[in-house]
Amino acid sequence: RRNQSVTLRARKDVPEYTARSLNKQAIFLALSEFATPQLWRADLDARWPERLAMKTQLVKYLCDHLSEKSSSQVLELGIGDGELLLRLSKSLPELDLVAMDINQALLDHCSVLMADRKFSPIRTDLSVSWSQGYENCFAAVYSLQSIHDFGGLAALTATYREMFLALAPGGIGVNADFVLPLPQDKADSPRRFPVETHLKILHACGFSKASARHQEGLLGLITAEKPN
Repeated sequence: RRNQSVTLRARKDVPEYTARSLNKQAIFLALSEFATPQLWRADLDARWPERLAMKTQLVKYLCDHLSEKSSSQVLELGIGDGELLLRLSKSLPELDLVAMDINQALLDHCSVLMADRKFSPIRTDLSVSWSQGYENCFAAVYSLQSIHDFGGLAALTATYREMFLALAPGGIGVNADFVLPLPQDKADSPRRFPVETHLKILHACGFSKASARHQEGLLGLITAEKPN
């Protein structure tokens, strides 16, 4: 059946800007400023055009790794508008996809988008412990441009630790996020960290084979594996 988007309560519609019309130092617009999740995502893609190539790289890496585990459970942290879920589901229809987010409107939107596919939304606060009850559960846990929003170094460390606990042995953690600072970042409270910091934390959490797979602009694709 035909899917219909869930409309968010919004104060105004925001046009789909072109990348050239946006200043990366501008104030970021919240999800609530947009009429639909798709408009919100289009604004992010315009502000950060490297997201387009990074999304392709992320999905390709997951599909390559999961091609022989097509019936596995896979978790997305920070759901966005469901674009990545839909791409993964189309490539590997047998995947059991799960998404965690604090925003109920996004979860509802993605439930409609994924209505005819294997999908389970879970409302939870990702800035606190979320792995309890999901230990050793997922073949892959991934996130796109979300984890930096959870806070600083302590939040990044906690997220990687939770990711490790939630992954099944042999599972992969994938984080596509900023690996370079933005001009407006505060030196005494950074939220975007270089590749070396990500890799050091991943190894400290127990991961193996931690590496930087790809970089596009300010975004890096960080991957790691939970040992068997």
